[in-house]
Amino acid sequence: MSTEPIKADTHFLRDTIYGLTEQIDLLTILQDLSKKIVSGFDFDQIINRFLDVVKEVVNYNACALFLYNEDLKTYRVVSSRGGPMKKFNDDVPDNKIVDWIIKEGRWTPIPNESKTPPKKFQSILPLCGMIKKLGFLFMISDQDEHCYNKTNMTILSFIADQAGIALENQNLYVQLNDSRKYINNIVESINNGIVAIDLSGEITLINKNATAILGIESGDVIGKSYREVFTDKLTKKIDSLIKKIINQGYVIETRFEHSPYKEFPITIGINASVLLDDNNNKIGIIFVFRDMLASMEIQRLLQQDEMKSEFVSNVSHELRTPLSIIKSYIEAILDQVDPEDYNTQRDFLNVVNKETDRLSGLVNDLLDISRIESGKYKISLTPVSLPEIIQSVIDNLKSETDSHNIITRIPSDLKPISADRDKMTQVFINLINNAIKFSPEGGEIEIQVIIMEKMLLCLIKDQGIGIAEECIPRIFDKFYRVDTSDTYEIPGTGLGLPIVKHIIKSHGGEITVKSELNRGSEFILSLPYGDSKQIK
Repeated sequence: MSTEPIKADTHFLRDTIYGLTEQIDLLTILQDLSKKIVSGFDFDQIINRFLDVVKEVVNYNACALFLYNEDLKTYRVVSSRGGPMKKFNDDVPDNKIVDWIIKEGRWTPIPNESKTPPKKFQSILPLCGMIKKLGFLFMISDQDEHCYNKTNMTILSFIADQAGIALENQNLYVQLNDSRKYINNIVESINNGIVAIDLSGEITLINKNATAILGIESGDVIGKSYREVFTDKLTKKIDSLIKKIINQGYVIETRFEHSPYKEFPITIGINASVLLDDNNNKIGIIFVFRDMLASMEIQRLLQQDEMKSEFVSNVSHELRTPLSIIKSYIEAILDQVDPEDYNTQRDFLNVVNKETDRLSGLVNDLLDISRIESGKYKISLTPVSLPEIIQSVIDNLKSETDSHNIITRIPSDLKPISADRDKMTQVFINLINNAIKFSPEGGEIEIQVIIMEKMLLCLIKDQGIGIAEECIPRIFDKFYRVDTSDTYEIPGTGLGLPIVKHIIKSHGGEITVKSELNRGSEFILSLPYGDSKQIK
């Protein structure tokens, strides 16, 4: 039997095993080289490792790594060995050759144009990413006919691919890191507290304002359960919100009385909403905490600004009306009324006098509010008779009405009180005049004084249109007027009651009101009486 077939098979198997062993060794080498290049996210580290690995394969004398600059639309050296970068920038290979090699996508020798021996072996190794061209590595090495071979081409192409992937990953990592910093800056700049948790209850995000509002001593709580970080009371509230939002699946907003610091209890608003992934699966919950004191202060300032705008509008109207009347009547006296018609002149002048008083009252109110806000509003206390002040005001206001029935119930043994006569007169003019303006003709207005222990109660009650319940807390605010169809035609600026309240408080008293729509209002003044000490 011939042994030739067996020898041939043996030789074939030996060559196959040898070839497979070489392939395995090559794959092992490529794997080790890949790990060296792609194991980092630092740009300089990736470049240096790439150049080191290439150096092991091609023992170059000098090299320069060119990357494509999108802004300049050209290749620029980012790293070099064996020579200054400026020299390589000046000697950049022809772009047509570079573009052809990058298109071919393999390690390629280029002509050496040097005329002085010894000639050097020059080559270009293209770097391409998954999406776009990245650049190339230009190498200069000693002339070696064994260097440029299939194995080295395979290794260098693989290394270049890995370097391209690593550079793209590094660029994505930088963009991701920049985005993360940008988002963190946004979160930190938000005035409200932000806390995000995952479905297990671990905190995944928290900003500094949240630690301040919630009284958390340290912001180093990422990865901890909110139950470890929040107070027991707040934890119970968050537990309740989580159950609701998981079941209902929509935004929930509530208020919570919180004491982050024992001596400073605050009201915080909590807004909670579900966090979803791309497939609309719940992955967590985000909470927004607001200091309601700050929100309420902003709301108060906005309301005050709105009231000031309304006030300017009202004052403009109030000033324009008497000025127009005064001007028209004076023009009539000068141009239309017979100089000998004294009765008509007198009637017209009475109207002018009345409107002048109205204008003077408005200006005085403005001056009083200005003095109150600047702290220059002073009172001068002397013994005054309250019945005399009330009766004097009623007599002066009789010209305002002939149909209202004003009833007074004042004890005959009422002693003088310590008060500023002019300021107290101003109080009763305002309150009784309001009762007349807001009451129907024929309505009854009752003024009653009650003597209590060291205190006088003075009640001014009418049967007018009344005040809506939601408006009562604001009627003593500056510039505020109850805005209804019933009050639209009634003149006023919203300054009278704030001035009244300040006068009463300056005398050590208080003013309150009871009212019901279409049933009337009752203003209640309480003033120190007898030997009680008054606030000046």
